[in-house]
Amino acid sequence: MTAMHSLKTMLRCRDIAASRHFYVDLLGLSVVEEWDDPHDKGCIVGFGPRSASSGGFLEMLAVDPDHPKHRAAFEGPVASDKIELQIRVDSVDAWAERLEGTLGMEGPVTRPWGNRYLWIRDPDGVRVALFQGSGE
Repeated sequence: MTAMHSLKTMLRCRDIAASRHFYVDLLGLSVVEEWDDPHDKGCIVGFGPRSASSGGFLEMLAVDPDHPKHRAAFEGPVASDKIELQIRVDSVDAWAERLEGTLGMEGPVTRPWGNRYLWIRDPDGVRVALFQGSGE
């Protein structure tokens, strides 16, 4: 059996510029790759040091309505919180202070097992949890 090396999650975005701003400018993720083709625009960001692949990747993609992979649902907000992105951080409180006034936030909250969470939403309504382990 061959090894798996990392995880990349794709988000199909309504507005690639707004999503890029959220994940790169506000959250500070590193741009790994970007493209602007005639019918789609995208950006891949990495978690952790730019050279490391073990932190995972997030691909944001916006496709034109005439693109064969386009679906009407791509134009609306995410319909539920069934999927949540969770990003481990050093200090939830520092992130709450940094993001105060820029986004609607829920938390910080300490969960019964000791981890602290701060929830925000990306431009498409995806729920994003910034969390800190109990021993940190």
